[in-house]
Amino acid sequence: MTRDEWLDQFSDELLKLRQHLTAKFVRTIALQRYDDKKDPRLMARQYDASFRPKAAAAGKRSKWS
Repeated sequence: MTRDEWLDQFSDELLKLRQHLTAKFVRTIALQRYDDKKDPRLMARQYDASFRPKAAAAGKRSKWS
């Protein structure tokens, strides 16, 4: 897979997950995260997951409960 193909796949996947982002911004993120040894779609999903709130641990109560 060429570098451009990797960047395109990463960008496509991230735009599906984060539709509010611009294509230029997503391309910049893709350039920062580029790693030809890893799957670009998986990397995009991991990037997206890093900004999602973590699920509360089962059985634990928050300080607001």
